Amino acid sequence: MAHMYAKYRLPPQSEGKAEGKAEDILHILRVRGVEVPDSVRERVVGCTDLDVLGTWLDRSLSATHAEELFVGEWGVRHAKGARRIVRRAPSVVATGVTTTASR
Repeated sequence: MAHMYAKYRLPPQSEGKAEGKAEDILHILRVRGVEVPDSVRERVVGCTDLDVLGTWLDRSLSATHAEELFVGEWGVRHAKGARRIVRRAPSVVATGVTTTASR
């Protein structure tokens, strides 16, 4: 019996590309001397979105903390005392515009 989520899986060539990018990200961080917690490692290895991995790969070249890979995503802040920036959902503002009909 096929896995119930099999239709949502990436094609094999995309899975290989995702795994390769994830390995590259972790390798770059390791070579640069950036400590990679298990939670970050699991998130990177578990990601299959090539665009997201590409963004993380770019960030891995300059990140001083592994958590900086995820900055700008919902609820993620800069690591260890750096500036705190959180992307927030846009607020909804009522305009209060009313119209009057002339008689």
